[in-house]
Amino acid sequence: MCTDALDNYNDKWRAEDAPILSSDEFGKRLRLTHLGFLSRDSVDAFYDDDGMFGGHSLIAQSFDGEEFTDFTMYG
Repeated sequence: MCTDALDNYNDKWRAEDAPILSSDEFGKRLRLTHLGFLSRDSVDAFYDDDGMFGGHSLIAQSFDGEEFTDFTMYG
């Protein structure tokens, strides 16, 4: 998962009384719900956010078919 998503949660979305999450803890809370193959090299992986981002879907994106370096939120 993109480290930007973890940093975004810990720095901006985390409730004041919630603990800062490690990469492993963050990944365990996400649940893959859908894969979208947009082209030969473009893949979107949709995750349930377990409430970490206010119920938004977290979408990890790969534009080279290998590394999921970008993310966005939807909903």
